[in-house]
Amino acid sequence: MSRAIAFVIEHAYVDALACFREPIRFFAARGDHVDVYLRMTPSHPVPYFADAHVRLIPLDVTPAGAARLVRRLVAHQPRYAIIFTVPQWSLHWSVAAARLTGSPVAYISDELIETDAASTESALKWKARERRAHRRCAFSVAADA
Repeated sequence: MSRAIAFVIEHAYVDALACFREPIRFFAARGDHVDVYLRMTPSHPVPYFADAHVRLIPLDVTPAGAARLVRRLVAHQPRYAIIFTVPQWSLHWSVAAARLTGSPVAYISDELIETDAASTESALKWKARERRAHRRCAFSVAADA
């Protein structure tokens, strides 16, 4: 039975990193329908997945774009079986949508322990949002030791 899977990754290079590319390919090869929400930029080529089960959906990393993302994640039918996401913007808004749908969220991060110190008020707020959202995830995938 195929499922709907979402990857919410605010980066343009989702096919360049194995931690994104390989799970997307895995689920598509199983026959799952994979929606990849990502930022499209003129400086990065559009990712290519040679599979009809993968659909690319542009993200706009703005307040209005966040509202559109949450609306799409909540309204998607069938409901997403799981939402994979990354820090910080994507994680925060994916968890917001998942709280309404009950879909589990999987957190893909290159660090599980903060190594950088936030220095601005805005950065401190996003780090706090990230910590709260991370606690609501079903599981985490660490891309480092």
